[in-house]
Amino acid sequence: MKNIINFSIIAHINHGKSTLADRIIEITKELKINSLKNQSLDTMELERERGITIKSQCATLKYKINEKEYILNLIDTPGHTDFGYEVSRALAACECAILLIDVNQGIEAQTISNYKKAINEKISIIIALNKIDIAKVDIKKQKQNIINLLKIEEDDIIEISAKTGTGVKKLIEKLITYAYSTKENNEEKLQALIIDSWFNNYSGITCLIKIKNGKIKKDEKIITLSNLASYKITELGIFTPEKENKNELIAGEIGFVNINCKNPNNIIIGDTITSAINPSEIKLKKINKIHSRVYASIYPTESEDLENLKTSLSKLALNDSSLEYEIQKSSIFGIGFKCGFLGLLHLEIIQERLEREYELKIIITPPNVTYKITLKNNSEKYINNPSDMPDNNFIKDIYEPIALTTIITPLQYTKKVLELCKENRCEKINTTYLTDTVSIECELPLSEIIFIFFSKLQTLTNGFSSMDYTEIIYKKSDLVKINILLNDKKIDILEFITHKTTSLTVGKNLIEKLSKTIPKHLFDIKIQAAIDKKIIARTTIKGLKKNVIAKCYGGDISRKKKLIEKQKLGKKRMKKFGNIEIPQNAFFAMLDISKK
Repeated sequence: MKNIINFSIIAHINHGKSTLADRIIEITKELKINSLKNQSLDTMELERERGITIKSQCATLKYKINEKEYILNLIDTPGHTDFGYEVSRALAACECAILLIDVNQGIEAQTISNYKKAINEKISIIIALNKIDIAKVDIKKQKQNIINLLKIEEDDIIEISAKTGTGVKKLIEKLITYAYSTKENNEEKLQALIIDSWFNNYSGITCLIKIKNGKIKKDEKIITLSNLASYKITELGIFTPEKENKNELIAGEIGFVNINCKNPNNIIIGDTITSAINPSEIKLKKINKIHSRVYASIYPTESEDLENLKTSLSKLALNDSSLEYEIQKSSIFGIGFKCGFLGLLHLEIIQERLEREYELKIIITPPNVTYKITLKNNSEKYINNPSDMPDNNFIKDIYEPIALTTIITPLQYTKKVLELCKENRCEKINTTYLTDTVSIECELPLSEIIFIFFSKLQTLTNGFSSMDYTEIIYKKSDLVKINILLNDKKIDILEFITHKTTSLTVGKNLIEKLSKTIPKHLFDIKIQAAIDKKIIARTTIKGLKKNVIAKCYGGDISRKKKLIEKQKLGKKRMKKFGNIEIPQNAFFAMLDISKK
């Protein structure tokens, strides 16, 4: 049995995970420090542009201590809360995690969240205090903060600089001695966990797997235990981080297998692979599927692209199992797809991938959350599209999703942040004071988070605050649906749900924003906001003017009157039957509706 250690690097966003991954690769390959291109494991163009990790990536490395060789399977993970599911999947395949903390920023919201995930997986954790080469704070003081908050020993913390390589070798050696020993067995029946998967037009589906027990060989027939579907292994190997083909993978290893399957719906992340000839009937511990928090509809701008959009979404969902989609019909845009996302950044990334990788022109509607409705017959209904909300006569109670939220902010901003929390209907606010920062835990409506709460928080604290939210619970709330009418026609994709106390202000502000984003037409456009049948706000976009009598040089005045009347009748017909163009930025305007 080889000495195999599987580990992940976890941290808050921008604490240096990808840079540390680069240094570990350089040291294990005995390369010159900083010889690799930056973010060597970030293979997606969007990752490099944004400077963030979106997808977890794996690299198999070798390292010798005292003439004994170890195989290190490194999994770099995202730091943004929207991609927390990637962290959970990575940790499910590991025996150890390096929790990286920027010495200047200290513990932030996602630091705590990732630490709890590692604790739940019952794996060993090493704390690496990063960026000591540019430390602007007292390092000893920062270490004490970490010890107090995470309840750990000082020996669990290693000071490093991922940029210069200082302390990274010591970190690798501590990892080897600190990690729990693997308990995999080559002689057992094959059991492999699907960690990730992706699609290639030529070779079909490739799965990233961890071999828990047994071996897997090229040309072997395997089955997936969720659906008992059978496949043949056409190619397998590891990433170093370059792709390297092998003839077999053994227990403890993380590698890839190509199964020559062209149907993305057949593969499930967290499924167990076993041998078709000598199968194991025991499924490995399942990776819990995370449910979408935010929903929006995606429509192709050209109806002939509908099938291309469906195929593209299925391929993205194969590589991103947190993406959900189902067919939906709109009275304005026709047939499209209602999609579920983990947050606004996740939505934005999917939009950019559809436009770049699949060259699709799409329209995305404003995001919504899932509400629970109790009807008067005591039945329950969950809706994530305001147009699905029943008539008020049938509704008994409405419940909205509440996120258990953690905010970490410098002490000097505490009062302002607490005021912002109260403005956005926060409840059960608990504060924990650290040396230079304060941790605020509260219950915050998810609808407030997905709109502009975080951007307001960053503006208020000059970018020095961080926020994370985890479990979602439902609480009874006084909510109403606002309908938007254009020339007296209800527009289903512009409907939204808001709290009754702010509905009047929100309705007025939205009408004002729509009047600035919808372009002028040849006819007047009346915009109204209504709750039930009551109009709460209205405005009019005046139509473009055309001088129909410009060519009448003199002549009888009655001829000019006839032309003007004819123009009025034409505009009246256009107003009744004409199509109103609703641009994408009209939907974006709905994301920034101030309540004041």
